[in-house]
Amino acid sequence: MRRFLSVILCCALILSGCSNQTEEQSGMITTENSITTGTDLTTEPVTTTEETTATNPPVTMPIPPTEATTPVPDVYEVADYSIEHKDFSKLYEFEDFKPISGEITDLPAGYSGSGTLACSGMGACAVLDIAVPSDQHYSFTLRASSDAGAEGSIVCEGSNLSQSFEIEPSEGFVSLKFDNIYLSAGAHTLVLGDFDGRAYLDCVLIESSTSAEDLEYDVGTKPVNESPLRAAKNLYKYLSGLYGDKTLSAQQCSQGSNAEIDAVYNAIGKYPAIRFGELMGYSSGDDSGDIELALDWAEDGGIVGYSWYWEMGGSLYLENGFDLKKAVTDLDIASMDGGALNERYKAGDISTETLMVIDGIDLVAIQLKRLRDEKIPVLFRPLPEAGNGLFWWGQDAESYLWLYRLIFDRLDFYHGLDNLIFIWNGEDEAFYPGDDYADIVSYDLYYPEGYDGSRSGVEFMLEAQRISSKPAAISECAELPSPDQMSRDNCRWLFCSVFSGIYSELDGELSEMFMPAYDWDIFYSADTVITKDEIDY
Repeated sequence: MRRFLSVILCCALILSGCSNQTEEQSGMITTENSITTGTDLTTEPVTTTEETTATNPPVTMPIPPTEATTPVPDVYEVADYSIEHKDFSKLYEFEDFKPISGEITDLPAGYSGSGTLACSGMGACAVLDIAVPSDQHYSFTLRASSDAGAEGSIVCEGSNLSQSFEIEPSEGFVSLKFDNIYLSAGAHTLVLGDFDGRAYLDCVLIESSTSAEDLEYDVGTKPVNESPLRAAKNLYKYLSGLYGDKTLSAQQCSQGSNAEIDAVYNAIGKYPAIRFGELMGYSSGDDSGDIELALDWAEDGGIVGYSWYWEMGGSLYLENGFDLKKAVTDLDIASMDGGALNERYKAGDISTETLMVIDGIDLVAIQLKRLRDEKIPVLFRPLPEAGNGLFWWGQDAESYLWLYRLIFDRLDFYHGLDNLIFIWNGEDEAFYPGDDYADIVSYDLYYPEGYDGSRSGVEFMLEAQRISSKPAAISECAELPSPDQMSRDNCRWLFCSVFSGIYSELDGELSEMFMPAYDWDIFYSADTVITKDEIDY
């Protein structure tokens, strides 16, 4: 299994220019999603582009200790943030402030104001004193240029804006937008620096933003399975009722092991509400013993979940050879038994790859039936991280969608697995199969900068609500989102699950490699988070 993707949270949005306007404005344009749209003060058309950068998570990155002045209470009361929305827009020109390093220049052409600030090298380049009128969310749009490309960082004191960004090579200016930045009313300090490469900073536009405020959590209560098991129906109704109010704790476990959830319990005294097992071994014909653990977990009142990282020919990865395109067929193979499939194979209507795909699905079905027979509903997450370009099932969107829908149809209609609640987990909306095939949408969030305790993941919640009407969840992470910041950003995930192995358990103890134990405890003790002992449906 791969070491999972990190996601850089800034997007390059090509704007036609910044205005010279420097006074507060009313009626400013706001955007639905910082990932896909930008704001321009000119009347010229705006061209937008989207960029994401993926790297391996920093396994050895040191974690700054969290110093707790008092122990975490048995019930941690999450802060209730009041939002006082006021329309606001102000443009800051970098040449109007004394630079810490760098120089004022007239390069490149097309800048606003009287010049740009040229930055390169480590340390702070520019420090700006800014002020905002109310406690609310804002967006920051940085206009910059670089001949050969550059990377830098932007930090706003007293906010959740602290991240790296990349400026693509360009003859003109690009704009980098950072949305959903919560600021309290009054003065703040904005710092840009740590530049790798030479960058030219033109201006930064700060505007009020309503993206987070506009998030909604009204969802349906019936799963997409045609005739769901009563227990599955009841569980989904329970989940839908919690969504927007409470978040379920969850934990991914290594195959055939409870080491991760035991480490959580031994450190915190509470178990997660959801135990996610792994079906990888079963789809290769190997018995990992995990279903027995899931049966015990359900009997003890926990919610059962399963991920399915599917090894084909001994590998998960696209580069190792399984060609999904060769498996794709227009025939309705989801309902065919073994005899019919063999006849089609002999006739040359389907390929060896098609038979391999069906065989893997059927092997997994055998195990899931053991849970169905005990009337245990399962949160089922097949083919994770769709669209990340790493795994064989993500070779292209068309083939992936064929496979996902085949899994759905064969498990539902052929195998009669009416206990499944389907989780779509992806990184590219082109791979989303549609609301008829998913009960929950989820994202895997790994941050290259490491832990800072201030993230809610709201930009991904906005993405989820844009592409689907279903509840949204974090299916994998290295660091749990802060309950306080989820409240601040109106970002109310259905569940949040830490990944297995070193992300959560190390040498039999709770891992602090990516998140301090104090913040594990805060999450599990929060009055907005459901643990196993609090499940009620």
